[in-house]
Amino acid sequence: MNHSINKELLEAIQDSCADYIGETYETLFMDRFNNSPYLIGYYQCEQWLKQHDVSTFEAIAYVIEKEQFGESYLKAEDINSEKIVNLLAYFVAEEVLQEYLNENNLDINDTIEEDAE
Repeated sequence: MNHSINKELLEAIQDSCADYIGETYETLFMDRFNNSPYLIGYYQCEQWLKQHDVSTFEAIAYVIEKEQFGESYLKAEDINSEKIVNLLAYFVAEEVLQEYLNENNLDINDTIEEDAE
């Protein structure tokens, strides 16, 4: 997506490792990016996109591109900056985490050790 977004989300994953020692990387990912929003507030989400130099349309296009099995994650009635940013963060974090795991010869189901960064 965007280097600064990838960097921010990798740092968020690495910073969260200390809180998930003994848990799997999948648990960390699901708690951090699926079970709760990455960002809250329409204004904060709009500012986050601006901070990362991503237009609203780029973000929407990215999320739509990630649709799986023909099912849309975006319904017309709930398209807003919060929904877009949190879906974008979910998809990018998923990619970033997989790259991190591959680089460190780890699997999503591996347990997070104390020396994980």
